[in-house]
Amino acid sequence: YNRRRDYKKGIFVNINILALDPAFRNVGVSIFAYDTVQDTYKLIKTDLIHTKDQRPKTVPRIATKVVKNKITGTEKTVKVKSKRRGNAGDDHREAIVYIVNEIKRIVTENNIDLFMAELPTGSMNAKSAWLLGMSFGICMTYTTAFNFPFIPLTPMAIKHTVRPLCERYLGTQFGKGEEPSKEQIMEVVAKLFPTSTESFIRKFKNGRADEVESHFEHVSDSIIVFLTGITSDAFTHQVQEIINKREAGV
Repeated sequence: YNRRRDYKKGIFVNINILALDPAFRNVGVSIFAYDTVQDTYKLIKTDLIHTKDQRPKTVPRIATKVVKNKITGTEKTVKVKSKRRGNAGDDHREAIVYIVNEIKRIVTENNIDLFMAELPTGSMNAKSAWLLGMSFGICMTYTTAFNFPFIPLTPMAIKHTVRPLCERYLGTQFGKGEEPSKEQIMEVVAKLFPTSTESFIRKFKNGRADEVESHFEHVSDSIIVFLTGITSDAFTHQVQEIINKREAGV
């Protein structure tokens, strides 16, 4: 996406923002252009970083055993194949490398200026927490290593964004302690960004229905991350920092 230049100041006024829904298998991606002069934004692109389990389902392992013939009483040594699952550590390393490379590609192709992502908190089993933590750690490490502004967002902040959106666009009223469902969040995103929604679903139309829904769920979450992030004080601060650097020619 080409940045728009403010000819009065001689600087680019668009800030390209990468919003992520961190996960280990499906990282939701949405890219927005934010106009710092008009205070408006545009959804440029949605994507999904999908990592497959790289381990083979079965790994043959050759072994031998002695077999005795019940009739003749004779014995012979035969080769047998036992099967075992591949090393999980190898798969995790492959997935991490793939996510890093995909983020690097997205950043380069879209001139990203600012990152946003949801903090991995909440109730989950130990393995899920570990994998999600690794995914979020990738985001933190990448933005730190390459000196990108980064805004982490809490699930509570995101809930404060989602509920009013569902009430406004779906007419849903929530009781105390009630939270929007995943389906409601996806429906709100589809209403807000119908063209991008149709484009994304078309991309995965040949997949299974449950896979398409799962993929779109992650992308919807990344869009909600952006809508939450632009209301934060941290966003105002980071935008001003970026503008200051551009004006100073940094």
